[in-house]
Order: sequence, then structure tokens, then C-alpha cells
Amino acid sequence: MRLSTRVSGLRTTVDRYPNLFDAPPGSINLGPGDPQFPMPQFIADGVREALAQGHTRYTPVAGVLELRTAIAATLHRDHGVTYGPDEVIVGAGSKQLLSSALLATVEPGDEVILVAPYYPVYVPMVSFTGADPVMVRSDPASDYALPVDQIAAALTDRTRWIILNSPNNPCGRTYTAQEYQALERVLEQAPRVGVLADQIYELLTFDEVIAPSIVSVSEPLRARSVLISGFSKAYSMTGLRVGYAAGDPDLVRAMGRIHYVTTSCAASLSQYAALAALRGPRTSIRENARALRRLATLAATELSKVEGMEVRPPGAGLYVFANCERLLGSRGPDGEQIGSDLDLTTYLDRRGKVQVMPGTLFGLPGHLRVTCTGDENELREGLRRIVDTLSELQR
Repeated sequence: MRLSTRVSGLRTTVDRYPNLFDAPPGSINLGPGDPQFPMPQFIADGVREALAQGHTRYTPVAGVLELRTAIAATLHRDHGVTYGPDEVIVGAGSKQLLSSALLATVEPGDEVILVAPYYPVYVPMVSFTGADPVMVRSDPASDYALPVDQIAAALTDRTRWIILNSPNNPCGRTYTAQEYQALERVLEQAPRVGVLADQIYELLTFDEVIAPSIVSVSEPLRARSVLISGFSKAYSMTGLRVGYAAGDPDLVRAMGRIHYVTTSCAASLSQYAALAALRGPRTSIRENARALRRLATLAATELSKVEGMEVRPPGAGLYVFANCERLLGSRGPDGEQIGSDLDLTTYLDRRGKVQVMPGTLFGLPGHLRVTCTGDENELREGLRRIVDTLSELQR
């Protein structure tokens, strides 16, 4: 069947790694961003209660009013900002909200600035709308500080959005209030440009302080920013697919029209799971964040045993992002040339039976992303395989 040019040109992570979520038997998969902690019991109880009450029908397109009200209250508590329920929309995961915000606002030829390292799906997500992704790069030597000067230089009269992911996937960096204020000064001269703030990891900070958001730091930018988050990472609800966005009510309504013609609404039971999550305690989140800090420290320590590997311990999230540039140009025991991080991940998969993600996908070649899975035994075995396999390289 003939495919549209829009889809034919779409390239995603699963095109390169079709077994990303289903690794072969005997392999250790440290690729996907799934925390693998159990979902809290009180959330499962909330789903059962919703099922017993018959909440299995369509909901309002924007989401159940109780949930939108609870999200607005949570944003006020966490970030000190006030949104009404009409400024909140619920969707099938944060990716749907990001995509809908873009589809509702950009035209072919518009530009969207991405800050590398970035979540890989941003690139095809922007391209799918007909807009052009414009990459700027943060410097690992600066601990991935927000590259405000580069952003300023990349702005044109076609720039529509800047997508910021903080805490960052893959490097675990959280942007500071001072960095947001510097960006605010730059964007004073670019009134058409907004910020899509992807905060999906905001509760998984290792200092247990909620990551600041640009909407709480910059009052002038709040009106042209959209805060996007969800329940997948912090509440271990990746498979339930529920997220939310908060922003301008006209944009929220436009996003709702897109949702109506694509999904009708987020799954009703997932919405009630999210409502139970917001009404319950955050004990499990704090426990998981502490566990992730310990696992990330373990991963950084083990990976540093590889000669030539440079590792910065992250400050949040699920991952360790290691610099492997000094390993490039080496050869494997069978003589295969390792010329890139893509070659390195293929080598680890083939010889070590362990899957990790190449930095090239995140816009920063010469790096590897390792997911610090909640299963410590599996992580330890995966790290052992990585260290042993990389130690066989001949330089």
C-alpha cells in the first residue's frame, strides 16, 4: 500500500531497535525508559473502585473534571501557579500532549528549537507537523547547562517553540531558576516564541526537591508556555498512558479538538488511576527516587571501571549518560571496527547480550544511555556485561 510522504519519512527509535520493549531471551535490556518499580497499591485500588462504579465509558475530551481539578491543585502546590480546570487537558501520555500542542500551533516551515541531549521522539514529532527541528547543543563540560546564548543565536522569525525537558532525559540535569530567568530575558525580544516544558521527571529528583518549572519562575513566559507532565515515571504507570498539559485555554481547547478526532479521550480507568495517584501519598515516589539515586551511583561507579569511559552521576531521572568517545576507533575481538556509538551499542548487543541506547539518538553522539532499572540484580548483571564486553576492545 502506498504510504504518505509524511509517514514514509518518519523515523523513530523502534525503527532502529524493533525489539526495544521485547529483548530476546537471555539478554539484559537497559534501553527503555521504564522504571520497573511496582505501581502503588492505592492506585490499583482506585482503578478497582472506578471499575466497580462503572467508570468505563467515554469521558469529556479534556478529561474527567475531578482529575483536571486535582491536577490544577497539584500544580499550585508544587509550582505556586494557578490554573483553572479549563486550562488543563488530559491525554494518553505526555507524548500525545506534546504532539497535540505542536499540531495545534505550527505550520510547515515553522521552526522548533530542541536542546541536545534531547528525548529522541521530539525530532520526528516536530517533523511530522511539517515544522523544522533546529538543534542547539548543551556542553557536557558545563554539566549540560541550558545554552541560552545558543538558543538566542538560533531564534529566527520562523521560530515557534522551544522544547525544554527538565529534568533531562538522558543526562539527568535539572535547569535552575537562574537559567530560566536568563532565557526569559532573551525571549523578551521574541514575543511569538513559546516554551513547551516537558516535566515528566520533575518528582524523581535525587535531592527530593521538585524540579522548578519555567511557568513558576517566569511570570511573563507563563502565558506563552505549556507545562506538560504525566504519571508514567513517578508513579510507575507507563502502561496506563495518562498525562496532562496546562496552558492557555484557547490552546487547550484546540488540543481537545485534535484528541477528539484521534482518541476521543484518555482511557477512563487510566484517568481514575491518575486521580487516585494525586489523592494518595508520595511515599513511594520518595522511596523510588532514593532507590534510583543508589542505582545511578552504582551504574556510574561500574561504568567508570572501563578505561576511556567518562561518567557524570545524574541528579534526577532513570538514566546514566556516559561519554564513550575515547572508545571509538577501537576494534572488537573479532576485528569489527567501532567507529561510532551506534557501532558500540550493536557490539554490546551482539557480543554482550545487553542493550543500551546510543547518544546519537539524543543528538549527542559519542555517548551511551543506560537505564537504571528498578531490578537491581538485573542492573548489576547488565553492568557486568557492559564492563566485561567493553574491556575486550582493542585500542
